[in-house]
Amino acid sequence: MFTLRSISGAILQSKVSIASTATLITSSLTNSRTRLLHNNGSSTIYLGDSTVTTTDGYILAAGEEKAFDIESGVAMYGIVETGTCELRILEGA
Repeated sequence: MFTLRSISGAILQSKVSIASTATLITSSLTNSRTRLLHNNGSSTIYLGDSTVTTTDGYILAAGEEKAFDIESGVAMYGIVETGTCELRILEGA
C-alpha cells in the first residue's frame, strides 16, 4: 500500500505537454514533497529519468493517475510514442 506524505504547506497545479522526446516534468513549488500526476490525454506516457524511452519507462496509461513522493530538485521526465499528450500535475509541500 502506498501512503503519501502529509501536505502542510502550499498546493500548486500545472500542466505539461509531453512530447516524443524526453520532456522535463518540472517542480515549481519550493520544498515540493508530493506530485499527483494525471494523464489527461489519449496516449500512454512513459515516466523516468532524462534517458527514458517508450520501451523502459514507467507506464502512465491514458486517463490514469499516480501519486509520487518526490523531493524538490529531483527531475522526472516523460515521453510518448508520437505527437504530444497533456499531463496534469498537482504538487504539495
